[in-house]
Amino acid sequence: MEQPYPIRLEEAPIVEAIVEIRFNSSLPADAVFGIVYAQLQENYPSHKQLPIMQLPDEIRKKEINLIYQAYYQLAGSGPLVIGIGPRVISIGFAKYNVNNIVDYPGWTNHMADEASRVIKLALDSLPSINVERLGIRYQDFFKDMNLVDGSEINFNFARRETKSLMVKTSIQENDMLHGITISDNANINIQNEGQVRIEFGSLLDIDTSINDFEVDTLSEIKSLLTRVHDANKNLFYEILKKDFVDNLGAVYPTT
Repeated sequence: MEQPYPIRLEEAPIVEAIVEIRFNSSLPADAVFGIVYAQLQENYPSHKQLPIMQLPDEIRKKEINLIYQAYYQLAGSGPLVIGIGPRVISIGFAKYNVNNIVDYPGWTNHMADEASRVIKLALDSLPSINVERLGIRYQDFFKDMNLVDGSEINFNFARRETKSLMVKTSIQENDMLHGITISDNANINIQNEGQVRIEFGSLLDIDTSINDFEVDTLSEIKSLLTRVHDANKNLFYEILKKDFVDNLGAVYPTT
């Protein structure tokens, strides 16, 4: 669809949202966790090891798909959780969080401020780290909806109509990179009171990152986060057709 984009969707399809920084550090994994936890434990007192810690240390350090994984998770009474690893810190939202269905708190109302605060505390407390990447990733799930019909993306093979869609690609936009995954044959597991049900639909996953930047103050961090977030959000709307978006309860800015 083209601008103007909605200011919100009454039926927001967001199931996961993650803000993440990746960095180089000579500190041991437990030292990174201890330092960051000391700064965040007032708001995130609960902590646990993640399953990756069951793997041998040598594998965790060398396997390319594991070096930026969180080893520990912090949680509090709010809707966000913190992931901490030797080379990563993430601030995340998951709609289906174990037995609790959590509403997305909103970027402007909550997530921008909290992610900026956590990143600032981490940068100030961890000595001599070099931030390599800042990323914002949103996963949107559309129950019983087909993105072949709802997206602006169209494939035509020898004049044969596309009925199913699974696309993974990337787009460079100035100093940002978007990693995009689209699937119209996706499912999610929802746990409730010990029972698990599966819902089927379509998934749109957009991971927007920036590698070359300098930030120092809290306002600079929030400004950069918002720029990356807005690029992610704009691409979301560019991918989808207006009728599809309007069916999600689109609210447009008034003139």
